[in-house]
Amino acid sequence: PQLRKVLKWLDRRLGQEKNRCPKVQSEEDVWTLSQQQALEKALGEYPASMEKKQRWIMIGKSVPGKDVKQCINRFNKIRKQVVEQKQRQNQLLEEKLKAVAMQMQTLKTKTKLKNLSEPTHDNKTYGTETTIKFHMPRIDESDFDKYQGVKCLVDGLEISGIGWACIRNVNVQGMCISCGLSLDIEINESSEYKEWCASKGCSKLLHLKFEALLLHNQNLSKLGIFDSSSVIVQDIAKISMRCSCFECAKLAVVVNLVRGKASETICHDCHSRIRILYQNINLQGETKQLLASSKVGNFKSKVKRDPRIVPGNPLPNEGACKHYRKSHRWLRFPCCGKAYPCDVCHELESGCDETPWARRQICGYCSKEQPFSKDKPCIHCGKSIGLAKFTSHWEGGKGQRNQAKMSGKDSKKYTNSNLKTSSNKAKRVGNAKKLKDIEMKKVSDQKA
Repeated sequence: PQLRKVLKWLDRRLGQEKNRCPKVQSEEDVWTLSQQQALEKALGEYPASMEKKQRWIMIGKSVPGKDVKQCINRFNKIRKQVVEQKQRQNQLLEEKLKAVAMQMQTLKTKTKLKNLSEPTHDNKTYGTETTIKFHMPRIDESDFDKYQGVKCLVDGLEISGIGWACIRNVNVQGMCISCGLSLDIEINESSEYKEWCASKGCSKLLHLKFEALLLHNQNLSKLGIFDSSSVIVQDIAKISMRCSCFECAKLAVVVNLVRGKASETICHDCHSRIRILYQNINLQGETKQLLASSKVGNFKSKVKRDPRIVPGNPLPNEGACKHYRKSHRWLRFPCCGKAYPCDVCHELESGCDETPWARRQICGYCSKEQPFSKDKPCIHCGKSIGLAKFTSHWEGGKGQRNQAKMSGKDSKKYTNSNLKTSSNKAKRVGNAKKLKDIEMKKVSDQKA
């Protein structure tokens, strides 16, 4: 019995010592840099579409000093490490999203408790070293469809480095519902627009209010709601947004956002990059009901049709104007963010000092906004909206300039050309005729 106890104790001690000793890697686990590079190159040369057995045989031949089994084990080991690293990154991302959601819920709860008595915004200040006043939106995206008004929806929104965002300022192109006077209105998150109409003979009190919604990964389309019974919202020119940094949750401001152009800024606290991009803003809502309700009693609105740019509906006069009658599009200019039928209309109506090149255009047939193109058809309806690419007429130098391809009815076809017909009457009458007769008489006298 004593010998058995001694043997058990010795076996236990040997096991403990074995676990303490560092593990020595076998030759199969040791891979040099050249072998690893050869394996990666072979994986690229022999794709997974090949037969599995044949593929690994070819890969094993391409790696010096290793057989097929060792290559398969090495591949599975690296793949497992990559998958585990990806899972850890996804887990960290989910934790950050939960933290941002908790912060948003806390802000909403505080705001609701303070606004139980009356629906006014609080002036609590959030921010970093530079104080930023932030008014928490009162409308939740789940209640968006319950509210009445002109609903503002955004297309193609992309946010990077942002936890949440909301509208800070919005520049609106509007119209008085009574007389049709064009209005340029700027509204921020805490104010309303109230002015008397400046048109002669119109005494309408103009009122416009905007309620913003929070934008985040679960809501990338609903911007807010316009509430007005006297102003028709035609278009959104520019917007400015307030957003929270995804890394440190501090507030930042991104100003003068325009369609189709990414705007970037840097967080002043953690120096992370913040980026916002959107393609278009659509307006949906009560304009038709407003126009119908304005024709009550003796009063009749001068606005005959819905003046908004609504995707799917044609523009006024299908986008043509008196300056360019064959152009069926509107151009959106980056200086003011507004859309006009042509550059001449922009110079006359916008008041901008300069007229830069338009970067976006709106189809006159379907109101689809898209990047500017000189002669390509609309990406939505396929119709030609610009000037024709091929024409057989001069058109002031903007059309066909090749005289061989030009129409015979065009007066420029034979200008300065040898093919142009000319009269020979001057050679048959007058002084030319007399000189010719004298020469012919001299020739006849010499022959006689």
